[in-house]
Amino acid sequence: AFAVLASCLLPRSVAAAGLHAELVTVGPGSDDLSLYGHSALCLDADGPEDGRCYDFGVPAGGADDLVWDTLRGKSRFAAIAVARSRLVTTFEDQERSLWVQELPLDEQQATGLQASLEAAVAAHEAYAYHPYYDNCTTRLRDAIDKVTSGKLHEGADAPASGPRFRALSEQGFSGRILELAGLSLFLGMRADRQPTAWERMFLPVDLRDAVAARLGAQPKQIYERREAVIPTSTQAGHVFLILVGAALVGAIAYGARRSPRGLRIAMGSVGLLLGLLGLAVDAVSLATRIPEFADNWVAVVLLPTDALLAFVSPRLWPRYLAGRLAILALVAALSAAGVIAQPLVAVCAFAALPLGAGYAFVRRRQRVASSPTPAA
Repeated sequence: AFAVLASCLLPRSVAAAGLHAELVTVGPGSDDLSLYGHSALCLDADGPEDGRCYDFGVPAGGADDLVWDTLRGKSRFAAIAVARSRLVTTFEDQERSLWVQELPLDEQQATGLQASLEAAVAAHEAYAYHPYYDNCTTRLRDAIDKVTSGKLHEGADAPASGPRFRALSEQGFSGRILELAGLSLFLGMRADRQPTAWERMFLPVDLRDAVAARLGAQPKQIYERREAVIPTSTQAGHVFLILVGAALVGAIAYGARRSPRGLRIAMGSVGLLLGLLGLAVDAVSLATRIPEFADNWVAVVLLPTDALLAFVSPRLWPRYLAGRLAILALVAALSAAGVIAQPLVAVCAFAALPLGAGYAFVRRRQRVASSPTPAA
C-alpha cells in the first residue's frame, strides 16, 4: 500500500482559492502496522480537480528493520502527498472504514495549512517515529491546532479519564497473543502514565472525536468495513504467558520423573529460555531511544543469570531458586498493590511457575538422597 501511495505523488499543489480542508480518518486494518488506524489531511479546491492529501505515515526507504530502527530512534518516516481519489481507493481496497471531516477554516487558514504541509513534503525530511508523541496523527493534530490558534490544545493538558498509555497500546493488538505478550515483556513503566486529552489525540479516532467536539466538524463515514470483527481480549498475552509457564512446569515434571539427568536437562533449558528473554529485555531497554521501552521492571523479573542453571551443579540450585522466588513474590505483590504501577503479576507467574517447580523437585531429591537407609 505504501508503494502504491508513493507512486502516485503529485508534482504541485492545488490552487489556493476555494480550498476546503478535510481530515480523513482511516479505521484499523488487518496487519500489525495498521491496527491503530491512520490519519491524513486533504485539501480540495472548488471545481473538478482532484484533491491533494498529505500523509506522514510512510516509511522512508522501505519497511526493512522498521521496528528496530524505530526503537533506536532513527528517522524513518516522511511526509508525502497523493491524490485524494487514490488515497480513498487504496484504503477501501484494504477494507478499512473511512471518515471525513471538513474543517471550519477560512481561506487564510486553509492557505496557511496548505503551505505548511507542502513545505513538509518538499523538504522530504524524515522524522523519528514515536508511538505516542510523534506519529502520522500527531503531526496532523499539530498542524490543525496551529492554524486554528490552539483550539485543539486549549484546556487539554489535564489527565483524561480512561485507559493509560499501556491499555491504549494493548487495545490495538487485542486478541493478538504474541504481540500482547511482547508488550507485557518489553513495554516499561512509563507506559503506565495517564495521558492528557491532548496526548490522547495520538490515536486517529481520538483526533477525529476531538476535532468534532472542539471544532464542530462532525465526521461523515464514506466507507464501512464489510469484514466481520470478532470480539477479542487484551488479556490474551497475559493468559499466554501463564500457560507457557505451566507448560514449562510440565516439562520439568516429566524430566524429573525420568531421571536426575532429565531434571537437569529440563531445568537447564528453562534457565536458558528465561535468561535469554531477560537478556533481550535488557538489550531493548538499553538500546531504545523511546523512554516507554526503558525503565522496565521486567528486567528484575527475568534475569540473564537464570541461564547459569544450564551449567552449574544442581547442588547450587536451591539457594539460587529460593532467592529468585522471593524476588518474584515481592515484585508481584508490589505490582498487585499498585506500589509498582507496571502490571507484572502475569510475567512473574510466567517465571515463578517453572522456577518453583524446579526448586520443589530438586529439594525433594536432596531430601531423598539424605534420608537414612532403613536397616535390613
